[in-house]
Amino acid sequence: MTFHPDPPRSQSISISGTLLYEPGSWGANRPLRRSAVVNFLVREPPAGLLAGPEHPLSTTIVDGDGKFSIDAPAMSIPAGVTSIEEFLRIQYLPTLETKEITLENVRWGFGVSQDVGSFRFNWTPPEPVVAEVNGRWFDDPKGLAGNLAELLMDAQPKPYSARTSNIVLLREPSEADEYTRAQLFFQDLAIDAQVHQDFADRLYKELEMIPMLRTRMKTISDAMLNYLFKIAAFQQYQFERGKTLEFMIKAIGKSLGWIIDEAVYDPMPDAAAVCALIYTAGRMAKDKAWVKTVNLGRRPVTWATLPGIKTVEVSVGR
Repeated sequence: MTFHPDPPRSQSISISGTLLYEPGSWGANRPLRRSAVVNFLVREPPAGLLAGPEHPLSTTIVDGDGKFSIDAPAMSIPAGVTSIEEFLRIQYLPTLETKEITLENVRWGFGVSQDVGSFRFNWTPPEPVVAEVNGRWFDDPKGLAGNLAELLMDAQPKPYSARTSNIVLLREPSEADEYTRAQLFFQDLAIDAQVHQDFADRLYKELEMIPMLRTRMKTISDAMLNYLFKIAAFQQYQFERGKTLEFMIKAIGKSLGWIIDEAVYDPMPDAAAVCALIYTAGRMAKDKAWVKTVNLGRRPVTWATLPGIKTVEVSVGR
């Protein structure tokens, strides 16, 4: 506990920060998007074994990027209080659990803004899953890539035996974007099916230029299968650090006629979309399948601050 005397009376405080999940299958830096209430309070010193009185000053909800900003007037501190410590009480809305963070060296003053940094919590995201394939859920791109590789191996190069794969991609919407660019590539494939009928050929040429994926295979469907197996062997950090994921998304975008500046919006959902797009290209090359339907939707959550989990439902077949 860090109590300091002479609490401010005529000043205010403005603090900001970021809330993140502890690293997991959902990534190393996933923010708590609109899923936590941040309370700023001051506390008086304890009296013996009894905790000191608390005085709430301000409350806010983290935004779609896990960021919060709080402004609080010092005049809310009751007269007669001679010593305080400042702290945050975080309430996680999916489970209503709370945790406290004591703030050090907080500066009071008009027009003074202070970033108190980022804080990590060992809570589970409201939707840790990145994709569903034919009713089976996957919480990381590696497992998804392996499953899609198996499905691509099972596909037969004969029209009468082609099967339909139903894929659902999921993402918590950020402050700026509901879907990632990679997820929305499926709209291009569905809307302009005739324009992109050579998507598999063009994607093969682009992906072969990425050293970590290069196969030198002559058969496009075999190359797409090999790409999926390579992705299934990635370490998680390879989706979040370095340039490989960015190169893959830009390669897909170029194959669809897009020139992309910002490729990676959200590493785990983006990587899942890349896996699904490579599988789609493999099916187009192997049994002349295509994107039959694409539906953008939402799965509701049990609290009101998050506008649902965004979904991209895709069916790939003949």
